[in-house]
Amino acid sequence: MKNPAKSLSLLFCLIACVVSSLASAAFAAAAVTASGTNNNNAPAPAQDEVVELSVFCVTGGFGATPGGFKDINYGRQLLEWGMLPFEGEFTAEGLFSEFDLPTPTAGKSKNLLDVTGDAKVATILNRPEVTHLAQIGFASGLDPATWKRDPLLVVVVADVSGSMKGNLGLLKETIQVILSKLGPEDALALVSFSDDARLEFGAAYVNASQRERMRADIDALKIRGSTNIEDGLKMGFDSALKDLSGFKGRRRVILITDAMPNVDSTEPESFMKLAEAASLKGVGLTTIGVGMVFDADFVKRVSSVSGGNAYYFPSAAEMEKRMDDDFDFMVTELAYDMHLQVNPAPGYRVLDVYGLPGNTYARTPQGGMEMDLATLFLSREKGGIFMSFAKDAPAATSAQAPEKIGDVSLSYVLRGEPGAKTSAFDLTAGKSKKAGAGLLRGEFLVNEYEALRAASRAFYGDGNLNASRDMVKALCGVAARTRDSALKKEIRLLENLRLFLDVAAEMPALTPDMLNASPEKSPLLGLWRPSDRDMDDDGPSYMAMLPSGRVVEVDKPDAKKRKHRTPITIEWKGNKIVAKGNRAGDLGDEATLKVENGKLLMLEEGADEGITLERADPANLWK
Repeated sequence: MKNPAKSLSLLFCLIACVVSSLASAAFAAAAVTASGTNNNNAPAPAQDEVVELSVFCVTGGFGATPGGFKDINYGRQLLEWGMLPFEGEFTAEGLFSEFDLPTPTAGKSKNLLDVTGDAKVATILNRPEVTHLAQIGFASGLDPATWKRDPLLVVVVADVSGSMKGNLGLLKETIQVILSKLGPEDALALVSFSDDARLEFGAAYVNASQRERMRADIDALKIRGSTNIEDGLKMGFDSALKDLSGFKGRRRVILITDAMPNVDSTEPESFMKLAEAASLKGVGLTTIGVGMVFDADFVKRVSSVSGGNAYYFPSAAEMEKRMDDDFDFMVTELAYDMHLQVNPAPGYRVLDVYGLPGNTYARTPQGGMEMDLATLFLSREKGGIFMSFAKDAPAATSAQAPEKIGDVSLSYVLRGEPGAKTSAFDLTAGKSKKAGAGLLRGEFLVNEYEALRAASRAFYGDGNLNASRDMVKALCGVAARTRDSALKKEIRLLENLRLFLDVAAEMPALTPDMLNASPEKSPLLGLWRPSDRDMDDDGPSYMAMLPSGRVVEVDKPDAKKRKHRTPITIEWKGNKIVAKGNRAGDLGDEATLKVENGKLLMLEEGADEGITLERADPANLWK
């Protein structure tokens, strides 16, 4: 093999879904499949209701989205790597920020910020008490044809600690792309940090001569030492506040890191205080995450404060595309300190809120919610937060006429304008009231978020793994009937999640009793570990041959107690397996497997030597 000790790094398998149509009827039917029950208080969906979202999602004008995480790229990447993200490693606001979620009246106002509402009868697969879903939508009346972002002073704070060794190239590329987005009216400074912080160059206008010097200094960055994020941020904020005192424009620190602090302060609360103090003085913080080992929960909390947002870039290609599309938006704050009060109509209760960074909400005695949203950013996409409602009294049999389920009142402060703005509107739902594209799409995304959360809780905690599998399977069925082309990547995520859960459910079957009872069925069946000679420095990787025919790489839990279960697609050719996919090269194009004297020998075709695996007791690994 090319690298026998690493040859068990295998490919997480993808099973494709076919895209068709999204409808409330599909969710209701899926809910019955997943739970075996239906909600008698929810009006029955029209069986012929089919919504082609792609028709409705062509909307003009800008939107606005909450701060916090602006994607769930890290969670997606973990599933591609064959690992289930922890609950803190994906957020509802990150998922929603990847999509255009317009309300029926979005884009019709010329206001700098337009806040509107929508509601519909809805089904949340693992929440049978839910009868309705409401959206608070955000749009902006700024004219895309004439808008230009303000001049920008950027201080890049770059993590060059030892843990970033494998990401140094992406780090440098990201800073170079940021530099390419700045013009002569903008300014750039660079701080690097490891054990301590260093000012690589102070803020200077990005003219032709400075640009070349900056490029050279960026290329000269080198890996060194531990991870002292605190010192780096302190120096970065200090530079942003003090450099170029006459600068007229916005000021922002962009932190690029794997978010694994191990020197001085390491708790997110201390960094949140730094960011909040800087925001009060007009300096925002964007955090860009890189690397396979990345503390997404840490970044989620830091980015929830005023002026904060965060992104994760799994590759240079993803980084370049996002920067090309959204750089001007990621640095443009639109409004602050939004306070929302949602009052349910008599007979209704607000159950949950989705998409609020930091989950800064409180329930009211009347069954409503008060919520605080620190920052809204200008966006290409029209954003929103969603709330699920329960109707305690039985619904009318027809449920055709629009019915008020609640009302919303809010206040917020626009950037650069004195005083607070206020607004209020009702939330109505009914069959004769057509829901907007954002709410239709939002129903699917809320279900997806709930499926991810339920799966993570079941796998890492004490939840019901089989119930999670049923929910994901039902949601895959809904996804297979949607014509919304924007949801195609969600189908990939859900199929990866379903396969992960299928394997997780199958692993406990690898008991010694089962293995001893079926050697004649397959001598390869069971759990195998490399012999001491072929074990790498990180400890054993195990190979599991499952009764379904899947081959799975299994690692003992890592420092974050994450369990790895990485299926691959394979073809059997006699006693040979052929691996497929973007990680198949780790195993080799074709490997011969055979059992001799109770050991499993794996040899890549044409190689002089392979690796030897010995039978392992699954009871020691899957407790």
